[in-house]
Amino acid sequence: MTKWITIAIMFTMAAGAALASQLDAFESHAYHDCAAERVAVFGYGSRSAPVAELAAIVRWSEAAENKLGKVYGNWAMAQDRVLSCARWRKTPYSQCKISAAPCTRKHDDKDSDS
Repeated sequence: MTKWITIAIMFTMAAGAALASQLDAFESHAYHDCAAERVAVFGYGSRSAPVAELAAIVRWSEAAENKLGKVYGNWAMAQDRVLSCARWRKTPYSQCKISAAPCTRKHDDKDSDS
């Protein structure tokens, strides 16, 4: 029973983080600074394709933050996003490969004039 509770909690946290990050996606990329190099990772395998996608997004965010800093971990702000999933070998598990150029909001000098 605790295995399923743990899975449910992880799914809820990942879904919440992914959904919250999508709120920033409506801004124009003209207001973003993007890294020159892409970040690419494989997500954890899952029997559920949507869970595999969320796992890949969470891993990408962690990798981007570790490589460039916390402000670059927002998947919704990334440019040239690619997310592809496939069954892993001959198992029932899906695994996703994800890559993108991490972006962050440009800092406006007016914000620091307080």
